[in-house]
Formats: sequence, structure tokens, C-alpha cells
Amino acid sequence: MADVTPLRTCTKEAKFNYFLVQIADEITKDELLEMRFLCLNLDRNLPRGRLDAIEEPREFVKFLRRRGIISPGNVSFLLWLLERTGNKRLANMVRERVIPGSPPSPEPGKPRSLPCLTTNFIGRETEVEEIITKLRTDRLRMIIIISPPGMGKTQVGISVSHSLKIRETDLSVIYVERLDKLTDICGEILDRLSNRPWSISEDLISQAKRKLSVLQEDTVIVLDNTEDVQGREFDDFAKWLVQFAPKVQLLITTHQDVGFISADIHKVQLRPLDVNLSAELLQKLKVDCSEKQVKHLGKLCGGVPLLLINCGCLLKNGFNPEILIKELRDNSIQLLKFNAKEIYDALGRFVKKFSEDMVGYLVVLSV
Repeated sequence: MADVTPLRTCTKEAKFNYFLVQIADEITKDELLEMRFLCLNLDRNLPRGRLDAIEEPREFVKFLRRRGIISPGNVSFLLWLLERTGNKRLANMVRERVIPGSPPSPEPGKPRSLPCLTTNFIGRETEVEEIITKLRTDRLRMIIIISPPGMGKTQVGISVSHSLKIRETDLSVIYVERLDKLTDICGEILDRLSNRPWSISEDLISQAKRKLSVLQEDTVIVLDNTEDVQGREFDDFAKWLVQFAPKVQLLITTHQDVGFISADIHKVQLRPLDVNLSAELLQKLKVDCSEKQVKHLGKLCGGVPLLLINCGCLLKNGFNPEILIKELRDNSIQLLKFNAKEIYDALGRFVKKFSEDMVGYLVVLSV
């Protein structure tokens, strides 16, 4: 992309636009896909077709700017998008610019607000109660929520976090959204626990272990989507927490199991929603469909919440219900690829983790 040079005499608006270009140039294509998906699932009346056509971060930021969603006086939505996609560095760059209306950066050691609860949380209440019981009544040290992409792991983790804070006001809940490195996770945990700023040059894993081992307050650490960071180093850290941090309990959401066994671990596998719950989810999205159509769609979507929500978005943006049913029945892969790209890409990343033999077996079974 061509370099953009700011003019010394430019207005406040032009300076802000130039700053957005700088931010956009550091947003990756994967982050852009996730941001588009987040926008589509918010009630902001954003045109799906226009969002789906955006392929460059600069174009995406310009789109939000033109619709007044971000402005020199309000960058809260931009901050939310950056933080939800795990780009803490860019979020801090926005804060450090001290743009009026931008929320201040949380002080180290101060509790941060939990991610917002979705308004479309249906059919996982039993799992939430099971996890809370295992943590607070049975006092198990580690809970693992395991499921393929789109089953609602993140929303279950968020719901558990909010429920714990409401029920036990003296309990500390640390929620860490998806990060790719264990050192980043440890740095985030330390930032929540200490008034001291932490340097990336320090051994953050050792520092986190030392800090967590002497905690006096009951603390639940929720780590969301850990599959990209899991491996021997992560397993060693989690196993150490279970054994040597008596005040800490760990809740992780992931596509894959951890690499060690312990009597202090409980695993929760999220199953697809049944037809009635699937229909209830679609109806809560206020789609213009008959009861028969929503049940048929729920069955075709296999009870996968993320797929149901994407179908709901398509219907709310004018997709004919009968055509959608036909496409899901006869040409589901193409429908996912072009109208629910976030799910298509997520499934692709999930399948890539399988061995070549496993992929071959899946192909044989699907024919």
C-alpha cells in the first residue's frame, strides 16, 4: 500500500483519519475476518453485503468511520474490536493517543470488566451450572470446555465468569481472551494482579508462577480459546497451577484436550443444540420465518450455535428462508464459503490440526 504522509496544517479530522490508516495497516487479514464477524452479530444495522465485500483493513476502518461508528470523539468500538481479536498492542496505541472519548487504559493491578454477555445465549444453562458446581462446590482445580468451532465455548466461559462474580463478590475472576503465546497470557495475568509494570524482557512465566503460588484470595482464571498455545509448555504451566497454586482454579476453552491427566480436572464437552433450542435461538434473532422453517433450519444447521446465528443474519438481511433451506440441504459447503466465511475458515483451521490419515477417513465417511 502507498505510504500516507500527514500534512502539518491538516485538521483534527484529517489527523484522526491518518491515525486510522496507521492502525489499519497493522491489522492482519485473519483479524479483519474476525472483526467483520463481530460487526455482523451486533445490532448496528450494518449491511451484510457491504461488510462481506470488504477485503482490506483500510477499507474496513473507512467503512466504520463513514457510518459514524468511530470518530475523533469516540473510539470505544474500535478498542472493543481490537481487544476482542486479541490485538492488545494496537488497542494500547489507540489509548496512548489520548483521543477524547477513548476510555483510559486500565491501571495495572486493577480489575477489568468482563466481556459482555451475548443476548443470544440459549441452551447452555446446564453446562454453566455444572461448571460452577465443579469449581465452587467440588473445588476442582481445572475445568476444560472442549468442542469444535462454533459450539459456544467462549460464551459459556463468559457466562460462567459473570455468574461467579454475581454469586461470590469476594471471588476474583481473571478473564484472558485468546492469545498466541504463554508469555503473553502470563503477562496479562500479572497485569491484573500487580501494581508493578512488567517488561517483556522478564521471565514472565516464572514471575506468574511465583505470584500465583502465594495468592491469598480465591481466584478463577478463565483462558479462552487456548488451542493455538497448547503444547508441552502450556501443559507444564497448567499442571503446575493445579499442583502448586492452591488459591487458583483454571477454566479453559479449547478445541483439544490438554496433555496430562489429573483427578483435579473436569471436562465438559458441548453438544449440539436440539431442534427446539435451535429454533428458539433463531426466533430470538427475530427472523421472519414460520415455526416449521426455523425447526427445519435448526436441524440442517446441526444445532451449531455459530452456524445458526450466521443463518439468522442472512435471513435478517433479506435471504429467502426457503432458498436458505435448499442451499443448506444441497450445497452447504458453498453456502458456508461465500455467506458464512468465518465458520468456513474456522472449520478449515480445525481440520488442519488432523493427521493426513484422519482427513482421509473423514472424506471416506462423508461420501
